[in-house]
Amino acid sequence: MSDESPDNRIRLRNVRPEEFAECWKMILDTNIENWEMHQVAGAPPTGRDLDNHIEQLRDKLEMLFNPETDRLLVAVTPEEVAGVAWYSMQVDYVYALDHTIIYTLYVKKEFRRRGIALRLVNEVKKRSLKAGYKYVRLSVLHSNTGARNLYRHLGFFDETHNMICRLEPTGPEKRKAEARMRKEAAGNSDQ
Repeated sequence: MSDESPDNRIRLRNVRPEEFAECWKMILDTNIENWEMHQVAGAPPTGRDLDNHIEQLRDKLEMLFNPETDRLLVAVTPEEVAGVAWYSMQVDYVYALDHTIIYTLYVKKEFRRRGIALRLVNEVKKRSLKAGYKYVRLSVLHSNTGARNLYRHLGFFDETHNMICRLEPTGPEKRKAEARMRKEAAGNSDQ
């Protein structure tokens, strides 16, 4: 079997309750990988700070998951979960469109390049169409060229640009801001 051919041992199905924790872990892995590609929040925490951060994120994910509209679709082998797609079927009240949003798509590194992401996205599209939805939306980091190419291959196109404004400086900007504040504080103490 070539690296890019579908893996016939992998089945797609809805998540089972006992698999939620593993799916949240995979979704957190997505965040960590995205951090490495696009550091919008500075360097990721490490050690005990990372453990606390992961626990807080997991709590937030579980709180954000709406069982009435959200779904976790998993790609499974007989032994484990290989990939997950978290999606939600919603109504966009601004444009009056019924649409599906793919929040997260993640395939474990050892299962990549086997067509699993393609199968997950196609299954979300199929389920959305069957439910009467006309559009599927997702966001992808501009720097994630591989994912952007996959999504274009699956019929997605650029419609909008998501823009980010940092409310707090990070990295070099943070160090400059802190130095500026120290300089201003030192100047104020001279008076």
